[in-house]
Amino acid sequence: MKIGIFDSGIGGLSVLKEVAHYMDRYDIYYLADRLNAPYGNKTKQEVYSYCEAIVNEFLSIDIDTILIACNSATAMAIDELRSNFPQIRFFGIEPFINVINLRPELISKRGVCLTTQLTADSNRFKYLQQKYDANHTLEYRTSKMLAKLIEEAFDSGRLDTHKIEEEIKSSVFTKSTKDSFDYIILGCTHYPFVSEVFEKVLGTTSISPCAHVAKHMASCLVNKLDETQEIRDYFYFRDTSKAATKEQWRIVKKENLKGFPFF
Repeated sequence: MKIGIFDSGIGGLSVLKEVAHYMDRYDIYYLADRLNAPYGNKTKQEVYSYCEAIVNEFLSIDIDTILIACNSATAMAIDELRSNFPQIRFFGIEPFINVINLRPELISKRGVCLTTQLTADSNRFKYLQQKYDANHTLEYRTSKMLAKLIEEAFDSGRLDTHKIEEEIKSSVFTKSTKDSFDYIILGCTHYPFVSEVFEKVLGTTSISPCAHVAKHMASCLVNKLDETQEIRDYFYFRDTSKAATKEQWRIVKKENLKGFPFF
């Protein structure tokens, strides 16, 4: 009853919060590959090689269920990983474009989807657009710096709200688009950490796929659930950038995820 979750940084902790809620009897291992971050400026082959190394590490501790909690890594590597590691059940996370079909009330509203450039350029994201937004209901934007600003806040212990607000404004609004949006789809796992800032700056509702992904995982793994197991109030965390100090898996209380920047 182990689940492995990884991201290029701490963004995937936004997904872990939901997974931990729906699958609270599992041992959850979270690997932040901050040594190789950001994935957004790497080639497809580089991203795959990082993911492959992480998968092998999870295999070494008997984990055969893995969530790729990174939109960029999912877009660039999940298909090849599934092909090369057929013994592992992979889940990924992608911008929640399909929400416009799951919530009919959104069709009459104006929405925008914000992602990183790597995600926007990927074939998988273009496939999602064609599949779920064939009528071009949504506007699409990218941010160069937002994930980096949030990652830096994890290290400094404080959010630079002003810089984050300015990055959101410059990313979402263009000279030709001065009118407002009704909702924004957060297409990077870092973004839910500042959902309140999005809503304040844009006056919109923010939509994240994190809970949706966690519910889907829970439904797929229901046959593996052993309710005699104790509820875990902790998860295991490792940061690859701490290799110099030989950081191994350390126990972190789930209650630390209630506030940002956590621990």
